[in-house]
Amino acid sequence: MRKQDGARVVRAAVAMGLAGTLAMPGAAWAADGSAGALSAEKDEVVYVKAGADGATQGVYVVNVFDTATAVTVDDPGRYTRVKNLTTEDELVQRDGAVQVKTLSGEPFYYQGDLDAATVLPWDIALSYYLDGREVGPDELAGATGKVRVVLDVKARTDASANGVSDFAQSCLLQAQGTFSEESFGIEDAGDATVAHAGSNALVTCLVLPGESAVFEITGQARGFEYAGWQISALPLSMAIDLASQDTSELTGKTDQLEEAMSQLSEGAAALADGLGSLNAGAQSLSSGTGEVAVGADSLANGAGSLAAGAADLAAGTNSLNDGANRAAAGVASVNDGAQKLAVSAGKLQEGAGALMEGLAQTSASSSALLGGWDQLRGSAGSLNDGAQTLAAGSGQFAAGLAASKANAASAAASYDVATAAFAAAAQAAKDNPSADTVAAMNSAALALAAVSQASGAYGALSGVESSYAQVASGISSVASGTAAMGAGVGEFDESLRAYTGAVESIATQSTELGNGVDQAVAGIGSLAAGAGEAAEGTAEVSSGAAGAARGAQSAAAGAASLAAGSSDLALGAHDAASGSAQVASGAGTVAGGAGTLANGAAELAVATKGMGQEVLDELQKAIDEKLGADFVAHSFVDPANEAVDDVQFVYMVEGVEAVDDEPDGEGGPAASEDGSTKATFIDRLLALFRPEP
Repeated sequence: MRKQDGARVVRAAVAMGLAGTLAMPGAAWAADGSAGALSAEKDEVVYVKAGADGATQGVYVVNVFDTATAVTVDDPGRYTRVKNLTTEDELVQRDGAVQVKTLSGEPFYYQGDLDAATVLPWDIALSYYLDGREVGPDELAGATGKVRVVLDVKARTDASANGVSDFAQSCLLQAQGTFSEESFGIEDAGDATVAHAGSNALVTCLVLPGESAVFEITGQARGFEYAGWQISALPLSMAIDLASQDTSELTGKTDQLEEAMSQLSEGAAALADGLGSLNAGAQSLSSGTGEVAVGADSLANGAGSLAAGAADLAAGTNSLNDGANRAAAGVASVNDGAQKLAVSAGKLQEGAGALMEGLAQTSASSSALLGGWDQLRGSAGSLNDGAQTLAAGSGQFAAGLAASKANAASAAASYDVATAAFAAAAQAAKDNPSADTVAAMNSAALALAAVSQASGAYGALSGVESSYAQVASGISSVASGTAAMGAGVGEFDESLRAYTGAVESIATQSTELGNGVDQAVAGIGSLAAGAGEAAEGTAEVSSGAAGAARGAQSAAAGAASLAAGSSDLALGAHDAASGSAQVASGAGTVAGGAGTLANGAAELAVATKGMGQEVLDELQKAIDEKLGADFVAHSFVDPANEAVDDVQFVYMVEGVEAVDDEPDGEGGPAASEDGSTKATFIDRLLALFRPEP
């Protein structure tokens, strides 16, 4: 027997054990004539025999029934050949079904052969390179040099692969290659893992549901040979329900963020209300300063008239003797101008009062605005703290996911030990078939199945870890955004405080302006009284011409000074009106911005409401997609038969054998005492994968 035959036996026995342990029973209806209309449980294990290049050479389906009583069933399926692997009874295939009679209380196996061109869920291809040049398996056998083995697994997930695509999308695929370390030293296995069993290196490759993958194994060969590949695929019977998990570390942080956004929305609304009041006060201030400017213009005009009259009075005194009548007329003109000036001064005083009242309202609104802003600024700080805490919680969740992945990896590391144990038990059952050896083989198979599940969990958790990275990136973006908002809050705080300081300064100056107006009004009143007295004393002008001349000159100087002061007052009033208009415009802009801020904060609060559950839903969706949670098992042989609960695939890929001249001294079915042979179930199964003579 050639060296590689023993490895083939081990791989076939392991595949048979996995099929018997992991496949879940389905049902096929009992044929007419059986007791009642009983159902018989059934599993399907699809074996694919492939050459060293991965090309399919044969497809064989082992159907497994395990019933409490013996029943006759019609199992749907069209095969090119059927073979009883359990008893010597002949099987009948007709009308698209195989009629079999099960055993009472023990498994019944039969084999159905399919055409080698049958479409499979995965296409397997192997290519080989020697010193950088692609070569065939035969040329590589016994070669020495730099060798690269490429395993290409392509999943058929397109809609045209009807009946097989759902297997590719829902099954976990694991490929294991066995390389003799005496003839091949592995230097790089890429994404595959390498374990050592005796003088062999076991290369394990894992492909998640719905994915394709390429694995490259590179090393130095010395008389190259290897035992080939065993590739198993089965539905990943694993579900992770986030609703039953403790996700408080994640949802607690999102709840804090929602509360902070609610506080921000309320604070922004309060700010908008306060700025609305400020805007109304600013508009009132602008209107009052406009009235003051109009009164100041009237005052300036009256003062100008007074100055002109006083000048006329001074000129008239030089010819008092000749123009007493004209002096009287001039005094009358002065008196008239003084009365008009007194009326204008009253309007100016009213406008100044309105200006001071408007500035007082503006100052009070500014103080209220500053207090509301301090509350809002505190809420913004709480929002930023909540976002940073959420980012920290996301990191803790990612760390926990990594820890779960490490635990699954630790459990999966026991796979090679369980594989070797089952291989030994299967060989013992073959050499000495008995109840004890078969029971030991089943026990080893159960252990190997459990470890295989752990290996699948490790691959699934790796996919979940990759999906969650997108969620963690989104949480990090939220934290960065709130930090940037904090910087903008600081700038707005500085601008607002500068604005309120300016309002206070204008209010202080308005008090000084009011005092000046009062003084001016008092002076104008005195002037009007003096003008009246001057009119009354015109009869005495002749006798007091010299005194009148001096008085007229003094009055002219005072009137000129008053005219100049009134002009300055008018200019100041116009400046105040212009400044008030700018204040009103700025208050309107600020109020509009606050309204926009309030609306945006409200929209953001609505958008973030329930965010914790949305994060969990998206995460659950990503997990379900990776684990194939929606897979509904059906027969591979007859896709319309959904009574089958589980289907497993086993690809047996030939290796590359060096020339060996040793005679075959082992193998073949056991001989009885009379020289005849009796093939066991294991012998019949393993015969599928022995090379043709």
